[in-house]
Amino acid sequence: MNGYSPSHTEELERLRKIERQIQGIQSMIKEGRYCVDILTQLSAVIGAIMRVEENILTSHLEGCVSQSLSK
Repeated sequence: MNGYSPSHTEELERLRKIERQIQGIQSMIKEGRYCVDILTQLSAVIGAIMRVEENILTSHLEGCVSQSLSK
């Protein structure tokens, strides 16, 4: 493992929010909610996950990769 280790604290909070959204979607399915409403919520979760992925990748490129190249 290299010397750079980002905390990703903000991403953890976002993932907790996503977890709550998924629990909400599970409830919607159990309640037999309208498919389009469920799909809308699923789309929101996918977007949120993609933002977390982008943030972690950016952090990796700016921190880990940058540090490795400067050695």
